[in-house]
Amino acid sequence: MGMFNNNLEIDMLNPFKNDKLQRDEEVRNLTALFEILDNQMVLAINSQWGTGKTTFLKMWNQYLINEGYKTIFFNAWENDYVEEPFIAFVDEIRESINDDNKIKGFMEKAKDVGLALVKQSPKIVSKAVKNKTGIDSEEFISDDELSKIVSDKIDNYNKNKKSVVEFRKELEKIALKEFEKNKKPMIIFVDELDRCRPNYAINLLERIKHFFNVQNIVFILGIDKEAVSNSIRVIYGEQTDINGYLTRFIDLEYRLKRSSNEQYINYMLSKCNFIEVFESRNFRDTFSAEYQYYDFSRVLMQVVIGFNLSLRDIEKIVVELYMILKANIRNYIYPYPLIMLCIIKKRNRDLYNKIKYKQITYNELILKLKQHNENIQEWLEESETCVFKAYLIWLLNDSIEIDRIKEKIETIEVNKRYGDKDVICLENYESIVSGKGYSWVRYDGIRVKEKIFAMAELYDNFTLINGE
Repeated sequence: MGMFNNNLEIDMLNPFKNDKLQRDEEVRNLTALFEILDNQMVLAINSQWGTGKTTFLKMWNQYLINEGYKTIFFNAWENDYVEEPFIAFVDEIRESINDDNKIKGFMEKAKDVGLALVKQSPKIVSKAVKNKTGIDSEEFISDDELSKIVSDKIDNYNKNKKSVVEFRKELEKIALKEFEKNKKPMIIFVDELDRCRPNYAINLLERIKHFFNVQNIVFILGIDKEAVSNSIRVIYGEQTDINGYLTRFIDLEYRLKRSSNEQYINYMLSKCNFIEVFESRNFRDTFSAEYQYYDFSRVLMQVVIGFNLSLRDIEKIVVELYMILKANIRNYIYPYPLIMLCIIKKRNRDLYNKIKYKQITYNELILKLKQHNENIQEWLEESETCVFKAYLIWLLNDSIEIDRIKEKIETIEVNKRYGDKDVICLENYESIVSGKGYSWVRYDGIRVKEKIFAMAELYDNFTLINGE
C-alpha cells in the first residue's frame, strides 16, 4: 500500500495524454527500430528505478496496440513468488493469446519443458517431498542414490532437449500466425526485472533466451542495469563480467533520456498530489512558499539545481517532503532551510549533525558541500539564491561570516550597493533573525530551529519502521 498513487492513467486512445516527461518521441523512435530488424530481438530499456520507466513501457505498450501490434505485458516482480519463472511466463502468454486452438499444442509442449525444469530444481523437489511426507529428503539421500539421479539426468537429457525444440517450434507457430495477420512481430514487455529476487531475475533472463527468443517475437525488458548487475553478482560472484554476461541475453540496450530536473520535479510533485496537499495549507501573512504550491515548487527547483541532485535523489527528497507536509498540514515547515537540511542529511548524516549542533562554520560547510558539487558556493552567493546562504549562516549562528560580509559591504560605495549579492544576503539574514515574513506572535529563533531540525528528522522514523 503506497502513500500516493504510483499508477499514471494511460489513456487508451491517446497513450501520451498524461505524459509528464514527454516520452512520446522516444517511443516512436524506438518503434521504428522494428522495421529494420529481422523480427527477433531482446531490447533492454535501461533507467534507474523511480525515473518513470514502468509508465514509459505502459505508454509504449498501448501505443503499439493502437498501431496494430499484438503485445503481452509481463510484470516480473508481481510473479516472483513463483519458484520457476518459466511457469508464470507461459501462463501469461496463454492468457494473452486466449485462443484454445492456437495455444493447445504450445501448452502441451510447455508442460513437458516445465516438468523437466521442476525436476531439475532440487529446491522444488525437496519441498514437494517434505510437504507430502514431512521428511527432509536432502538429509537421507545416499551417494548411490545421488549417482542414480545423475544417471537418470543423463538419460533424460536428449528427451528434455527434444521437448525444448518442440516447445520453441510451437511458440514460433503462434508468433508466425500473429505476424501473418498484420506483418508485425509480437511484442513481449517484461517489466520490474530489477526488483525481483536475484535468482528469479537471472532465471527469467535465461529462460527468455533459451526458450522464448524465437522468430517474430521482440522482447522489451525494463531494467535498472545497476540493480540487475547486483543480482548477477549475488548469483555468480563479485568477479563476474557483467557486460559479458548480459550480452548473452540482450541484443540491444537503450538508456532512457534523462528528464530535465524541472520536468522530473513536476512529475514527482504531480505523482505525490502536492497540489492537493497545499490546498489544505490555509496560511496567511507568511512566506508564500508555505501555502502556495507553485512557490514551494520554485524553491524546491532552486535547491535541486544548487545541490545538483540525481533523479533518484530528487525522488527520495520529494517523498520525504510529502511525509513532512502531511504530518504538518497546519504547521509552518520553513521550506528554505528545511529542503536544504533534508538533502544534506541524505548525503552526509555526520555533516547534518554538525550543522544541527553548530560544530562547523559556514566556510567549513562549503568545503564539505563542494565534495558533491564544486559549484555550490557560486550558487549560494548568487543574488537570486543567496537567501539560502543566509539561512545556513542563521542555522550555524556564524557571526564571523556575518561580520565578514558587513566589512565587505563597507568597502562598497553607497550608490553601488543596490543589487549587490552581499547586501542582499545580509538583508535576508537580518529578516530571518527578526522573524519577518512569518506569522509568529512571539519570535523565538532557537525554538524555530528546533522545529526545523525535528521535521528534517521526521522521515527517519518511518524508514526505521520499514527496516530500511
